Amino acid sequence: MVSYVDDYGLLAISISWQRNAITLSAAGSQLQLEANRVGMNFDTSKTELFHFPCGKIIPTAELPEV
Repeated sequence: MVSYVDDYGLLAISISWQRNAITLSAAGSQLQLEANRVGMNFDTSKTELFHFPCGKIIPTAELPEV
């Protein structure tokens, strides 16, 4: 039997949105592995990454999948 986790949140703070995206992607993958180990699963199609910039620069590059 597999259980699904409904909600969770991760916070990453760094000097760039690119670094945050990489950090959060790696953390999400690790959480998925740990959840699978105990019989749970995250629905990654519902996973979103939010970036709250402190300036007016809007990221234009592709983000890694979270």
